[in-house]
Amino acid sequence: MTTKVQGVIEMTAKLEEFLSAKELAEVLGVTIDTVLEWRHRGLQFYRIGKRVWFERHEVAEFIQTHLKARE
Repeated sequence: MTTKVQGVIEMTAKLEEFLSAKELAEVLGVTIDTVLEWRHRGLQFYRIGKRVWFERHEVAEFIQTHLKARE
């Protein structure tokens, strides 16, 4: 049985898998405009209130797919 503390730890670990547009741009060395363009091209995102979040593994999949399309 999962305790409340374990649940909070698991939730916190899951939240670390998400990046804001600014964080994503900084990590990848691109502009926020590039991240926004990727959103319009199909990069999955999640809106919570006014904030937009990107899941790390979905970003990796998007980049791999679009890099292959350019080759």
